[in-house]
Amino acid sequence: MSPMLQLNKKKLWARRVWGLALMLSLVSCSHANAQRPDRVRSLFQLQHAELRGNFTKKLAELVTYCESQKLEEPADQIRLVIQIENAGGFRKQSLPKAVQAEIAASLPAVERYWQVQLRQRRKDYASKLYLLSRRALKAGLPSYAYTIVQDLARHDPDHRSARALLGFERYGDEWVTPFAASMMRQRKVWHDRFGWLPKAHVERYENGERFTRRGWVSAAKETELRSDFRNAWEVETDHFLV
Repeated sequence: MSPMLQLNKKKLWARRVWGLALMLSLVSCSHANAQRPDRVRSLFQLQHAELRGNFTKKLAELVTYCESQKLEEPADQIRLVIQIENAGGFRKQSLPKAVQAEIAASLPAVERYWQVQLRQRRKDYASKLYLLSRRALKAGLPSYAYTIVQDLARHDPDHRSARALLGFERYGDEWVTPFAASMMRQRKVWHDRFGWLPKAHVERYENGERFTRRGWVSAAKETELRSDFRNAWEVETDHFLV
């Protein structure tokens, strides 16, 4: 075999080895990338679990305080919070519509202490969860970040950023949808039968009158007018105009 042929064979073998190494490297990277979201999610779950553990530990300390003051019912309430949190959180519970009232200063000292402490510890936990959710979002885990936001809102239902992410804004002392807030800014009120109405119209609607472009007419007359599609009803909701 000529030296030139031997050299060409060596080059060919080297290219094959290099190509195989590259292919194995690509397969390895592809496999690593496929597993990366799961690994990242696991890391965030560990951080979440650590925050939960610290939170429930602080609540357990508050239970001990309540027991020392013979406050059995509050101790049971706090134990329930711990139990629900350890079971996976408060996600299934509806958020309150009303903004939390201030804890009355007139309460007996021990009563006010445990209420203030419980609320503050839940708010502190919610703040830490919010930061965790932001990091999870930046790490490419939007679904998990949203789950954390749902949890934190149950601990601090007046957390403005969490409420905004969940589709609410504050209007007065209530949390409502942006559409509902816009209706109320127009001095409209919600009626279970007629929907959003100007407050001054409610009584007349309940008495069978309807307001149209032609002014006030009877309900029967409005039905007649609406039979023409050019005068069709328009129903506006949070997401649609029908």
